[in-house]
Amino acid sequence: MRDITAKRMVSVPCKQCGKMFHQYSKGDGYCSKECRNQAEREFRKAKQEIMHKVCPNCMKEFDTTRKDKIFCCNECTIANNSRVQSLKRSRKTKRVCPVCNRSFWSAHQYKKYCCKQCYEHAKREREGGTV
Repeated sequence: MRDITAKRMVSVPCKQCGKMFHQYSKGDGYCSKECRNQAEREFRKAKQEIMHKVCPNCMKEFDTTRKDKIFCCNECTIANNSRVQSLKRSRKTKRVCPVCNRSFWSAHQYKKYCCKQCYEHAKREREGGTV
C-alpha cells in the first residue's frame, strides 16, 4: 500500500513561492491555500486593464483600473462636490409669491409659490372652490 502512495507523491516547487512540497495530484501546483489564493489575486490584478486619467480638479495624472473613477483622491472629490453645490446655490433666483406677496429664492424655473399652503390656496381658487 505504501508503494502506491509513494509513487503518487512527487516533490515539486510551489508555483507561487518556490518552496518544495509533496504533490499528490497533477493539478495541484501550490504548497498551500494561501499561495494558491495569492496567485489567483495576482492573476486577476494583472488581467485588469490599467487606465491613465487626468483629475479634472487638480489636473494631476493618475492610474486606475476602475472605469467610473473620475478624481485622483477623496480631497479632489470633496472639493468638486462643494464647488457643484455652490454653483447650484448661485443659480437661485428671487421670486415673489402671487398669493401672499412674500419674496423667496428658488432654483427651479417654474416654481411660482413660496410654500405648499400658497400653492393649495391658488389651486382652490382656480377650481372655483371656497377659500
